[in-house]
Amino acid sequence: MLAGGARVAITSTTDRIYERARELDASGKNVIGIVADLTEESAARRIVDMVMEGGGRIDVLVNNAGMAQTGQSLEGKTLRESPTRIGSGKSKSRCTPRS
Repeated sequence: MLAGGARVAITSTTDRIYERARELDASGKNVIGIVADLTEESAARRIVDMVMEGGGRIDVLVNNAGMAQTGQSLEGKTLRESPTRIGSGKSKSRCTPRS
């Protein structure tokens, strides 16, 4: 995506993400690293707000979290009724409604 001219935000639970952002873009113009624990809804909202303030929009979202999450079934529930963590296997996603 960077090679195609995209601006990219990457997240991690540790400040190693800043080093990774510099590796991807030494200029710091096209990659922002953000430390956040995405198991916290407030962190997910903060990331969305930071990206929107910095670039005005989110065109593509790639979730590549490497955690296992188990829990209750989401069958028959709307997004607002569902827990914010959705998991299967080795990945976990967070749904953050933006209204």
